[in-house]
Amino acid sequence: HYLDSIKPVFANSLYRGRLDEPVVFTTLPFFVERFDEIAEIAGEVIFDEPTYILSGIFKDHPDLEGFFSNIDKVLGISGFAGSVYYDDLKDFLSDRRISHVYKPSPIKRVGIIDNRGSRKKVEQVMSIVGHGENVAVIVDSPHKTVTLAKSMGSRLSHALQNGELIFYNYLLKDFQRSVIYSLVERQKIRVLITTPSSDGLGVTLGNSNIVFYSAPRNFLEIIDSVSTRPGEDSELFLNLSFNKADLISNTGEMDRLFPTVEELEAVYQDLKDVLPASEMDIRKALSFEDGISKVFLSMLEEMKLVSADEGIWYSSSSSELDSVQVKKTLRYREGVAEKRMTRWFATKLSTMTTRGLLRSLTNAEEVLKVG
Repeated sequence: HYLDSIKPVFANSLYRGRLDEPVVFTTLPFFVERFDEIAEIAGEVIFDEPTYILSGIFKDHPDLEGFFSNIDKVLGISGFAGSVYYDDLKDFLSDRRISHVYKPSPIKRVGIIDNRGSRKKVEQVMSIVGHGENVAVIVDSPHKTVTLAKSMGSRLSHALQNGELIFYNYLLKDFQRSVIYSLVERQKIRVLITTPSSDGLGVTLGNSNIVFYSAPRNFLEIIDSVSTRPGEDSELFLNLSFNKADLISNTGEMDRLFPTVEELEAVYQDLKDVLPASEMDIRKALSFEDGISKVFLSMLEEMKLVSADEGIWYSSSSSELDSVQVKKTLRYREGVAEKRMTRWFATKLSTMTTRGLLRSLTNAEEVLKVG
């Protein structure tokens, strides 16, 4: 979420653009694969949440060795930013004589209202508003911010003035986000329905309640919600209102975005009967949801099984799908860590006690030590 003129590039397995932009966010596999190009262009390299790289999430990951062999080459222009530090990371930094790190300031007084498993989510938000308190409601998609704002707005019309409930997500235009940010800072908003973000809007709301209406997909979404700007002293309650269906939805979404070898094989066989075709025709023929066709086509293109020319996709080879080559694709390698992290965190969210979750806000080693 940016409120300035910089337009960051998100470089991953679906990105085919240039890397000489002012700000580039990359995945670890992309960084390793395009290291020489990145190292030549970059003026500074920031490693965000290095704890994740050193945790069990990347255990035996095909790009972990590449990360360790390359990091010392860019250490002179590197910085490290993160919310969580434990012994493995401290040793890693100490071995490289790194003594300064950037870390957000956590809110000192945090409580958890544990309503995991509840199906009365709207009622919980209405109860908070009914007590005259502000609330930030976190959902997992831009679409849900809109639909929930509509349904909740009608149910809370008796308790709110016009304009006191608003939705916010990363798809809004710059000027829209700026206006909303200003309203929030001036305490004009009582109910903010938002996607997860690290721009501090939930905290800035001046509210003492953040409701996880949808289950967070990773631990950083919780950490971001309890972090504030340096010097600010706040207190809040995290209301955990998600249920098992939300956790299953999270793992299902990761499976959808990062297909297995078998799923790619099935799509490849179906594509043979469709090509040549435009991406729109491919989506219709194979009943793909928006965006998913790009995932499969990018993997097959990287394996040189399909290619595109002037918007039309063609078969480039009569070869069968090689499972070994699939696992070498950038998309598959990105998915190894993403799916492992989502499943592990979903398990932790469903099994950890309230006390354990509260403890993890200051000591996250239990959450990140993937077994």
